[in-house]
Amino acid sequence: MRSKYSIPKLSKKAVFILKEVHQDRNKMISYKISGGIASLMTGEKNLIPDSSKRTPESWEMALEELISTKLIVNIEIPDVYKITAKGYQLVDMLNNHVNDHTQNVKYPFYIPMISRQTQVF
Repeated sequence: MRSKYSIPKLSKKAVFILKEVHQDRNKMISYKISGGIASLMTGEKNLIPDSSKRTPESWEMALEELISTKLIVNIEIPDVYKITAKGYQLVDMLNNHVNDHTQNVKYPFYIPMISRQTQVF
């Protein structure tokens, strides 16, 4: 029997961040603002493409989505987060169900049917 489980609604930026953290060797991300310039780093890669006034705020909101849904957690170092088991499961499900063909997927979204053996939450 198949049951319906809801997946957190996430913005495109939150999904992008989660996938980037998942690909990072250390599975961590840091968010810092220094001299009015924001950086959202996984390894040596800054995910914020420019430092316009609106851009850092939208990336910060995407990071907050991941924190509030417990897909990433703080590691007791200020502004440094790691992916959780729940985050790993969601990325695996996204990769298995949409095979990175995101041009055909509208975010925010739900993956409606998941068997009990692959329950995420």
